[in-house]
Amino acid sequence: MSTILLPKRVLVNAEKKFMVYINNTESIFSITKDKEINHYISVCSGFKSIYKCAIDWYPGKEFRFTYVDIIPTAVNFRRYFDKFCYDKKLSEIYSAYKKIHQETIGIFYNTCLQKIDNSIDEEIESLGLQYTWDAFIKEYRKAPKLYLTLDIINHVEILNEIISKFDDNKWFWYSNIFNWHQYVYSKEKKLNWIECIKDHNPNIKFCEGGL
Repeated sequence: MSTILLPKRVLVNAEKKFMVYINNTESIFSITKDKEINHYISVCSGFKSIYKCAIDWYPGKEFRFTYVDIIPTAVNFRRYFDKFCYDKKLSEIYSAYKKIHQETIGIFYNTCLQKIDNSIDEEIESLGLQYTWDAFIKEYRKAPKLYLTLDIINHVEILNEIISKFDDNKWFWYSNIFNWHQYVYSKEKKLNWIECIKDHNPNIKFCEGGL
């Protein structure tokens, strides 16, 4: 597990308090199985990338994660979550993090806190992962991970420099980064961005998302 320190010029000037989505606000049922994928690149919110990896996983498979987000709080929470994931309930992890970072964190959930744990259990069962989940999550805990606080749209060259070092089969869930709150970009910008990443990473698949 490692964090790459980037120059200040590429970091977002975000307020200390910022809402972080800790659950899935978009459909998880569009995920397809790709056993050859072994590098999962993902925004930090929700669990869609973890579910994708679990669906692709089989005993003995090695994989890695690269988490990216424009919001430092999202990266910090993801890193904290990965230390304790599924040893503790998500609500317990949230509460512990909130207690430690009460002046710098504001985590959003679209229903009451008490329903978070049941929601995760229901999603795991709905995806048919209940019989392999415990074995998979042990491997997820051990898997190498990078955590990047980065504006990956306007600094795609830095993202490419980092992920292209790995000669592997990548899957990139970029969610709704091209239409998110005050960050709205044109379709042309998105297409050029995708092509730029493909040029440096020929073995990559993309997964768009959003509300």
